[in-house]
Amino acid sequence: MTSSQPAFVILWTYSPEWLNFFYFKKDYNFIVETKCDSETETCFYRDCEGSPDDCPPNGFSYYNEYTLKASDFKMCENEDCTLACTTGVIACEKTECTDADIEDGTCVEPAPFETEESLIESEQGKTLLE
Repeated sequence: MTSSQPAFVILWTYSPEWLNFFYFKKDYNFIVETKCDSETETCFYRDCEGSPDDCPPNGFSYYNEYTLKASDFKMCENEDCTLACTTGVIACEKTECTDADIEDGTCVEPAPFETEESLIESEQGKTLLE
């Protein structure tokens, strides 16, 4: 028996279990990214325009991150899980941004929405201070 034969025997012994686990059962999770609107929601952020080599093929600079079962991924249309995750078609767990993520720039929050009333109050405050 040569030195490569024991490795082949070990691989052959474990391959049916591996095939069952990864191919048939799909008993593992995927982490997927969906497009995020940074003007209305807190989003994960990476600079895809300034550092395109650091970005995946989707090119999302602002994105949400979801964890889902690999066996459910087939329900994502065109490998985009946005609709399936946000409507509850499949069970997805959204990864939320933490305060630390926001502080270090991994996540960004939307700019505060200024109503007409808040602008008037702001202008009145400036007038009183002057």
